[in-house]
Amino acid sequence: MLNTISDINMGQGDPKAIYRMLSQMISAYSSTDGNLQELRNNLAKSAKDAPHS
Repeated sequence: MLNTISDINMGQGDPKAIYRMLSQMISAYSSTDGNLQELRNNLAKSAKDAPHS
């Protein structure tokens, strides 16, 4: 990914490499978003099930 960004900065960006990099970034963000949503749901469930004092 860094090589692609460097190539873009030097004006030598390859459209296929840029597309591949963007696809990887979208996949990574989607995975992170899913993990955070699952964590939020687990925390909410734990808070609901926890004994209140």
